Amino acid sequence: MTERFSERRKYLRIPIRGTVDFRIKGSGEKGFSESVHALARDVNVEGIGFSSVKKLAPGMRLELDIALENEPKPVHMEGEVRWVRAIRSPEGKTLYDTGVKLYTLEQCDITRFITYVCDQMVVQLRKQFNL
Repeated sequence: MTERFSERRKYLRIPIRGTVDFRIKGSGEKGFSESVHALARDVNVEGIGFSSVKKLAPGMRLELDIALENEPKPVHMEGEVRWVRAIRSPEGKTLYDTGVKLYTLEQCDITRFITYVCDQMVVQLRKQFNL
């Protein structure tokens, strides 16, 4: 049986190459879990999708450091897990595609993040319309 996910995004999803290091808020001795490394899949102005070996659950709050292509330092954000689904890697490993709604950004990172997303949208539109 194939699960179907309804599309509820208001904004275009942009494929990206980057990494995400995340920590689960409210767990561990310091209030956060140990950092987990993941591969970013896509981004839009409200959220990010990534693949990880760690299974998360909807509602979990995360602190994220996202290393974006051609950015000198990671963008720091917080967000909430909205959905998770198990997938198989080409090597047969179980990974978890995870969608996170972003809800806080450090002020200095807002401009960097929005600029990155807009630049990537322009690249995608140029490809789509052969410009």
